[in-house]
Amino acid sequence: KRRMKTAQDVIEADLQYICGNLKAEFNQMAGKNLLIVGGAGFLGYYLVQAVLYWNKTAGTAPIQLTVYDNYIRGVPDWLTALKGDPNLILTRHDITHPLPADMGDFQFIIHAASIASPTYYRKYPIETMDANVNGLRTLLEYCKQQQDQGKPVEGFLFYSTSEIYGDPTPENIPTPETYRGNVSCTGPRACYDE
Repeated sequence: KRRMKTAQDVIEADLQYICGNLKAEFNQMAGKNLLIVGGAGFLGYYLVQAVLYWNKTAGTAPIQLTVYDNYIRGVPDWLTALKGDPNLILTRHDITHPLPADMGDFQFIIHAASIASPTYYRKYPIETMDANVNGLRTLLEYCKQQQDQGKPVEGFLFYSTSEIYGDPTPENIPTPETYRGNVSCTGPRACYDE
């Protein structure tokens, strides 16, 4: 008989796979500060879990992880359960507002703060656009300031999705980076796509 896997078994296998395939990247961040903006979201779940799993299993200096999120959809239970981890700081912050003056120095930033759920981005279209556009600009300005102060950000990742291409033609699936898109600028998804 084949043993049925639990959800935790699947997550554990996923985290092992992620950390096994990102050894070089996680080693580069070891002992440094990582900011994940939008860390309470769907992608944030695995980002946060993978970093903390790495910290527990890799035997290197831990990655100091800070999560900014406005919790517009609420604070997920999985994130609340992580409170108390010495390498994790959870901060309620809306990336559409100015960054906290006391935020400190980050060597790595992941911008994943955009509402990807049609239910929520239709409810919060302006907030969705602002997180994508103004939030990105705010974080890039932070990077420039850090560079000017001789404390450069070493890595910056902006999460996006193939949804930015809209409804690609059949010959463009899978969608190549060269595809220019087929997006409705007035449709119900425009706040996210555009």
